[in-house]
Amino acid sequence: MDHVSLELLHVPCAVDFEMSPEFQEAPIRHEERAALDRQQDQGLLVRREVLGEKREPIWVPLRGSRRTDERSLFEGLRISHSVSDDRGPDEGSRGRTGTLKRTATLTIPAVVATKLEEAKVALERGEFEQARRLAADAHAERPDDPEIRELYAATHLARAIRLSDKAREARRLDLLRRKIDYDVEFQDTTEIAQAFDEALSAIEDVLRVEPGHWKTRMLKATLVFRRDRTSGRPAALEILRGLAEAEPTNKQVPFTIRKVERPCERCGDTGFCPYCKGRGERTFLRIDRRCERCYGRGICPACGVL
Repeated sequence: MDHVSLELLHVPCAVDFEMSPEFQEAPIRHEERAALDRQQDQGLLVRREVLGEKREPIWVPLRGSRRTDERSLFEGLRISHSVSDDRGPDEGSRGRTGTLKRTATLTIPAVVATKLEEAKVALERGEFEQARRLAADAHAERPDDPEIRELYAATHLARAIRLSDKAREARRLDLLRRKIDYDVEFQDTTEIAQAFDEALSAIEDVLRVEPGHWKTRMLKATLVFRRDRTSGRPAALEILRGLAEAEPTNKQVPFTIRKVERPCERCGDTGFCPYCKGRGERTFLRIDRRCERCYGRGICPACGVL
């Protein structure tokens, strides 16, 4: 229609029009055109002009890598302090000139092994007696340290167990030496009594540091019961019943109570093995062999408490 003349359109006649679409793409799109003074199509962005004062760069002279013994401008500067009457306790530079460069003395703390660490190292090396002595020294220095108390109890309990077993073995050997019959009452010698006293003293060392140590209390009950059943049974039961109240979930405590409170019929409540008569050995065809029922310990397999 743009190229057709419209002069004769008012005359009634047949007119033949041929129409065809013509598209022309603009070389620059509307959104790509530059806005005048950036004032059109700003969208959600708002232009803000921030005026700031132009700052001058500050040059700081640094010491060069080659000038190690020379001082730069700032390092060589000295400031004199005015003398005043109001001097603090740490203001020793009043009245004198000082530099801004401080000199600090680098001190490396010496690594000193504590008694606890030395005791652990001694245990790893298998030096038990040294570890026990170091644990005792550490406890003397820091008696409230829980780790030291635990190590002290462990090392001294192991010593108490060995001494208790040593006293039992000394009594067994004494029965062999004295050739005491099974049904004959006897008294322990001075050496055997001292062995039991030494074991009981080692137990008390542990309870002095850890009064509630259940293994140590159990060991004490069995020791006094093994030493003398007549006088030791009430003391052992008192310890075990108190332990049962403190440790209600411990199944070993009621089991031991049943062994102690009822007299044993198998051994006649002597505590000695009825098969080897407390000697730990049995003679067969003039050959001494270890008793298989008590495994050479000489205690009753039914009521004996280890």
